[in-house]
Amino acid sequence: LIFCGMILCCTYSISFADPIVTNSLPTEDEFVQMLEPEQVKLWTDIRSQLQDATEKAVQENLNINEVRNNATVSALQDFTNALELEQRAFLRGRSLGRRLGCSVACRLISSGR
Repeated sequence: LIFCGMILCCTYSISFADPIVTNSLPTEDEFVQMLEPEQVKLWTDIRSQLQDATEKAVQENLNINEVRNNATVSALQDFTNALELEQRAFLRGRSLGRRLGCSVACRLISSGR
């Protein structure tokens, strides 16, 4: 019984091909390379707005939802809906706010703020 359980467990773990588990999600650079030129501009604008909101939240010790602009959230949703399936892989399984928060926090720490 133990042996059968070990085989089942090993077989399941080996055959489990979730991209989040195997860390095969694209990096942001790879994501941007998949975009069309007009999508790159939209992504840059939206990312900049979200970073600004995240930086303000970090500096003022606020919840990101308190400073995030509804128009930005709507633009991000429209942008995401317009992406092809393989382009969406970058956003799947990730917390964009958390990643931007870490990026902003690192910038603030390195700048001495």
